[in-house]
Amino acid sequence: MRSITATKIIQERVELLNQPTIRDERAVYKIASAMYKLLRPDLEYDREAMEICMDIAVEFRNKIREKLHGMIPGEFSGKPLEWRFRDA
Repeated sequence: MRSITATKIIQERVELLNQPTIRDERAVYKIASAMYKLLRPDLEYDREAMEICMDIAVEFRNKIREKLHGMIPGEFSGKPLEWRFRDA
């Protein structure tokens, strides 16, 4: 399963909000992709599974953003990431 990725499926259907950096985007999509592969190994689109994966991935990344903002507030934004489905 390492060579298979769900990143493209996720990127097509969701968008990150609140000015994510490239590093934020990559991290969120990698975490969400890994969890999505566990929930849907067939990689068929499942809105509920994708919502669960994105909620967790964004929550994890926001914790890292908080820590970075606490260490270097001028360089890292304290505003948390959010996400939404593109079709919504």
